[in-house]
Amino acid sequence: IPGHDRSSTANTQSVTFNNKNNNKSEDEPNNQDQEEEKEEIEPLIFRQTVLGPSYGAPIKKVIMMENGKFVYCTYDQIIGLMQGPFNGNPYRYFGCNAHPGKINGFELINISKNKSLLITNGGYDKSVLIWRVNTDILNQQIIECD
Repeated sequence: IPGHDRSSTANTQSVTFNNKNNNKSEDEPNNQDQEEEKEEIEPLIFRQTVLGPSYGAPIKKVIMMENGKFVYCTYDQIIGLMQGPFNGNPYRYFGCNAHPGKINGFELINISKNKSLLITNGGYDKSVLIWRVNTDILNQQIIECD
């Protein structure tokens, strides 16, 4: 925009306007404060980006459970359980090697309110594994960490 400079930092943004009046009489003093006026703008807002431990591979699929818990699998080998909020705390994540190579997919089956089974399908090993999901261990791990 002509007539002003815009500068920004991590905390604030400011806009400087140059109010140069071409019809200035010689009686008026040449004051720098009259020529420049600053207007403060609200601070910049940054959202936090946090990467949870996926143990070396990108996450392929996530299924939501109750109480802010999620099960996930990566493209290679790892299945896991994580608890929100996702703030980067490594104690809120658990992962283990499910298959020796690629994981084709997985599904969560809720048997009752507190019992769930995770069924994984391996790629190269051509196996189907059934896992019992125990969220109490992750809860205990989070409590001990805090």
